[in-house]
Amino acid sequence: KLTLLCGYDKYLRPVLHHSNKTEVELMLVPRIIEFDDMHSSLYMKAWVTMNWKDVHLSWDKLQHDDISSIMLDTSMIWVPDLSVYNSRQEIELNQEVGSVAIASSGDVYAMFTPEMTGHCVPNWANWPYDIHKCNITLGSKRYMGSIVNFTFFYEEGLIMEFLVPDNKWELVATNSSRNESRMGPDNDTDTEIMVTLDYQFTLRRRASVYVASYLIPGVVIMILSLGLLWIPSDKVERMAILCTLMIIQSLYLQFLAYKIPTNGNTTPYLVCYYRDCLCLTGLLIVETLVTRSMVSWASDPPYLQSIFRFIAGNRVL
Repeated sequence: KLTLLCGYDKYLRPVLHHSNKTEVELMLVPRIIEFDDMHSSLYMKAWVTMNWKDVHLSWDKLQHDDISSIMLDTSMIWVPDLSVYNSRQEIELNQEVGSVAIASSGDVYAMFTPEMTGHCVPNWANWPYDIHKCNITLGSKRYMGSIVNFTFFYEEGLIMEFLVPDNKWELVATNSSRNESRMGPDNDTDTEIMVTLDYQFTLRRRASVYVASYLIPGVVIMILSLGLLWIPSDKVERMAILCTLMIIQSLYLQFLAYKIPTNGNTTPYLVCYYRDCLCLTGLLIVETLVTRSMVSWASDPPYLQSIFRFIAGNRVL
């Protein structure tokens, strides 16, 4: 270790010439994924592995008792900076690297378990069958892609076999991509390129409990409201049940407003359904009052007679 670190400068990139590019391979292994409804953000605890080559940390193992690898603390060597671009808080993942394994060829292997958050675009239209897409974007804030080039290790750089299932959200799809963004005019040949690694996770709510709690009562209330048309309008029971249904539907709407987050751009169809049921119940109450009033009429009111004469005088056939 003393031989390797003699004259070593951890603030300089480990290349023989400053124009040489440092290739960094990254692997993301999610362990816990949770979705925060209120803040529309993704929480993830994962294993992250990085490996790169440090030309200043290679040795001939035959001259050093056949030692093929050693462990060093990251405070002693250069480590590529890695940050989450779209996190709610500033997160530098490279600061969480503890120790690294270094092979005699100069290959450096680092593994750490950070906690990170990502941005989500909420869509509550199909609540409680809502599906959300969340993104985590990783990259370097200190180096451009022409200096430190991040790439995926092992195909898409993502392994999902070690994910612990969540009892509220189901992971239905994943996607990863490496993107390059030009930092300047497109016609400028000297424009620097910023490299990012984007991971997208699609989550779906487990809706079995919500179906029994919110959907089925709504269907029953609608059937009950329409079934009241079979009861004569002069019956007291019809008006009493309609008023009770209106109170229940109003309370359900208030409860849904409390239960469903309001940070999306779309109104949930379930809220629209209960809203329309409430309007229908109100119309049925008005219809019942008008019908009961018409029963007590001794003759047609003058305005109705005028309407009937107008319709009869303008018949096509």
